[in-house]
Amino acid sequence: MNGIQILPNIFPEDIPVDYHHVDGYCFVVPIPKKIHNKTKSGSDNTKHIEKTNEWIEFYYSINPNDFLKEMDEIQTKERIIDIKTLLQSIQRKTQKVIHTEKWWKENLIECKQCNNLWIPRKQKRSVVCPSCQSPYWDQERREKKPDVKKESA
Repeated sequence: MNGIQILPNIFPEDIPVDYHHVDGYCFVVPIPKKIHNKTKSGSDNTKHIEKTNEWIEFYYSINPNDFLKEMDEIQTKERIIDIKTLLQSIQRKTQKVIHTEKWWKENLIECKQCNNLWIPRKQKRSVVCPSCQSPYWDQERREKKPDVKKESA
């Protein structure tokens, strides 16, 4: 990871994460690798940052652009030069995210067929994956059996 992590990793350990640069330069936020890779659009880094920041707002309930503006205001207002002081300010701003970390880890569901991630609307078990519509979303994908043709004797 290159950059300053401004939000905690709220995803279960079995979901691989990438660290997305929310400002394209310095500040990073953990986001599921599959989502991060989906938002990459060739050489247009601006669209990638915009799309991934929308996902960050969905998962963390914090708009990264508003957050970055607040950080600029804090730096200007308090004349922060020391990185340690800046990180302490960031931690104060993100306290509510840390409290929701446990909730996300308990409620985030992954389809074992298509690897889609979602939060169910109801407390009961989801009937199908919202992406691939598979009723077997919670079962490991079966490996295809090799075709064995019977030889006639």
